[in-house]
Amino acid sequence: MEDIEPYWLPRPPLGDRVAESDLEAAAASVHTADGGWVQPPPGLPVWVFLDRLVHSFGYLLHGSPGPGIEVFEPRTPVDYSPDDFSKQKAVYAAGDGIWPIFYAVVSRPQPGLRFLNSALQFVRHNGATSGMHYFFSVSPGNAMAPLWRNGTVYVLPRKGFSRQPRERLGRHVIEEPHWASPSPVRPLAKVAVVPADFPFMGKVRKHDAAEVDVKALKDPDGYPWL
Repeated sequence: MEDIEPYWLPRPPLGDRVAESDLEAAAASVHTADGGWVQPPPGLPVWVFLDRLVHSFGYLLHGSPGPGIEVFEPRTPVDYSPDDFSKQKAVYAAGDGIWPIFYAVVSRPQPGLRFLNSALQFVRHNGATSGMHYFFSVSPGNAMAPLWRNGTVYVLPRKGFSRQPRERLGRHVIEEPHWASPSPVRPLAKVAVVPADFPFMGKVRKHDAAEVDVKALKDPDGYPWL
């Protein structure tokens, strides 16, 4: 789509980087992991492995700094977006291999740390969708504190989740890989990630949180308020 604003980052190409048999074996290990660790096939970027878990094998993902979560309980998030879907008490997950890595490696909780982030597809006039696009920006709360850390991406079953409906963002209709379950969810497996696994590390923007707050009040639908 030629009219996509340049600050929306297109997903890197997946490439053909691993034998299908190796990928299937790694994905099959999710079934026997019983919530434990699984690893991508050697030489395959973590985000590509996670993306294939979603799109080839039907799993969902949740990124967190903590490695010891045994059950995800529904919670009501602090969310300033205009849609009601993101404000419900639920367990949230991503149908995307890159988005949850950001949540896993950004150093939270940290007093004053704020961030804007999105993964979405643009809906064309014929109803088809573009490839996935992303936006990431942080407003560090403590200049002396590390902004990134090692984290964990949890592999979740899709059963019981519903996907966020299509919505309008400015002049676009968009579709987000954002899923929610009203019930507790036990992870099937988990994947260790480090900041270098996040493919957009060099393209994360910085913003002033107070300035964004002012812009958001004036124009609630103006995300990401550049």
